[in-house]
Amino acid sequence: IAYTHGQIEAFQTLIGALKEMGIQVPRTHMQNTYGLLNYPDVLCDSVRVGAILYGMGCKEPHKSNVVIDLRPVLSLRARIATIRTLAKGECFGYGMMFQAEKESRIAILPLGYVEGLPRKLACGKGTAIVNGRRVPIAGLVCMDQLALDVTDVPDAKPGDVATFIGRDEKEELGIVEVATAAETLHVEIYCRLGQRVATVIIDE
Repeated sequence: IAYTHGQIEAFQTLIGALKEMGIQVPRTHMQNTYGLLNYPDVLCDSVRVGAILYGMGCKEPHKSNVVIDLRPVLSLRARIATIRTLAKGECFGYGMMFQAEKESRIAILPLGYVEGLPRKLACGKGTAIVNGRRVPIAGLVCMDQLALDVTDVPDAKPGDVATFIGRDEKEELGIVEVATAAETLHVEIYCRLGQRVATVIIDE
């Protein structure tokens, strides 16, 4: 904290020195979301907010000095394209990374790492919510598709929505949980979501 305050003072001293020399700085900024929530007394022209735009503040164990009602607003969803039944012992996917331990129903969805879903969520490390129930990612996350094991969701069918980030009925899959499973930061997940992901804005 002392180092941070020293950096703030050094920045403000530099701006003051430039002004005394007659050099006008058109715009100043030095805060991101964390800086805005923890150092609100820093007076600059702009702030570089990122995660707060999606309703996310400071990730634990970092605390926010400013109490603000933030609610996650981003969801990531895809529809089931088809469902196939595998017999016990059957495999599928690259490297046959998934082998059915029992007769299994496997849903295929048009979502992959090119859309921004981390490959590290493969083979059950990541999950999704289908019809209010959590299901594991089966096999690898491919470039533009993946599979879910929906064996325990007997009513799952093509066209049903799978939630990879967000809420479905009473179940919620938060972006911090997803990022932790992928061994990365939640802000990286935001940055990964590219132009191939259709954006739907819902006014609630």
